[in-house]
Amino acid sequence: MASRLADFETEELNFNLVMGTKVKELQGIVQEVEPNKQTLIEEYDREMKSNEQKLGSIQKLVLEYSNAFESKIKDFNLLESGSAMWGGALGEGEHRGWLQVF
Repeated sequence: MASRLADFETEELNFNLVMGTKVKELQGIVQEVEPNKQTLIEEYDREMKSNEQKLGSIQKLVLEYSNAFESKIKDFNLLESGSAMWGGALGEGEHRGWLQVF
């Protein structure tokens, strides 16, 4: 019985030594990773800010193109209505020629 108790205590001591070693290894890994974690967070923040700026630029361009296109449609409608006032609708060739300019 005493032998079994001694074996158990020896196994427990070995287990504690192994776990202590593992804990120290993990602490070393955490110390290595911690500075990299902050760097990664900062890099991610910079990338997200850059993406937001790019998205804003894209939205601005889309709005500008949309406004320009809308303006061209209004010009075309005015041109069509002016032509109708002066004696008739634009012919097919006139439509095509006007659109090719833009």
